[in-house]
Amino acid sequence: MENEQTYKLIEGIFEPDQANNIVMALMNYKINYHRIEMFSMDERGMGDPAYSQRRIDELKKAIAHAKEMIHEAAEKGIKLRVKSSIEMVIIK
Repeated sequence: MENEQTYKLIEGIFEPDQANNIVMALMNYKINYHRIEMFSMDERGMGDPAYSQRRIDELKKAIAHAKEMIHEAAEKGIKLRVKSSIEMVIIK
């Protein structure tokens, strides 16, 4: 088995509304994941939620920037290329 693998998640050219749906769904999923992690840490009384809070803040900023870009594309009547991949590495 290889120690590193990359999987294409998204690769295509999209209308602004399609790009918005895809990008926002992924980013909101990650925000919800980190909110659940923070809730779980709080319930168990274990762990430090600082990392998850920091990621939520970063993702919210990324959402704001993505919305600006998508809005600009929509105003100009142009499409967006969206690419995303997941890289997994086995760490020994």
